Amino acid sequence: YYKNLDIKIKASFWFIVCSCFQKMIAFVTTPIYTRIMTEAQYGEYNLFLSWIEFFSILCTLNIFYSAYTVGLNKFESDKDRYTGNVHLLCFILTTIISIILLLWIDFFSKILKMSRGYIISLVLYMYIMPTFQIWSSQQRYYFKYRMLVIVTMLLGICTICVGTLFTYYFENKGQAASIAKVIVEAII
Repeated sequence: YYKNLDIKIKASFWFIVCSCFQKMIAFVTTPIYTRIMTEAQYGEYNLFLSWIEFFSILCTLNIFYSAYTVGLNKFESDKDRYTGNVHLLCFILTTIISIILLLWIDFFSKILKMSRGYIISLVLYMYIMPTFQIWSSQQRYYFKYRMLVIVTMLLGICTICVGTLFTYYFENKGQAASIAKVIVEAII
């Protein structure tokens, strides 16, 4: 029965599985991190994750959600150049934001209530994140669910394993978790 299903139905099913898996990863890491970290360290790490959400909007305009797929449809014959331009836009915006953050790092450290290490992790993550988001949007657009499922699962499992190891062995556990997140996503 499954083999006879339309590719769009199969892809939709697996995209739902990926989304649920990503939510499950957050659900699994919470008790692990709260056992290893102090309340303050876990709070710092969650603050870091919140600022990621904010800065991802500034650095990428969340273009990889719907605008990117509209462009893939519009520029079907030149999708590689379009994808490169979208990535370049994200890179330029991230560079502008990064320069501002790093030039006045002490000022933003106080404003954002994050240490310099977290801000550097944030900047690095903002350079890495658009690549994965653009790639995954492209995979969804073309219903190429197999590789997306594999990479999403691998990313989730590695994030838990490396994050747990880093938080267990390093003194600044919250920052270790943020560094682990950056390293895992950069490698994958």
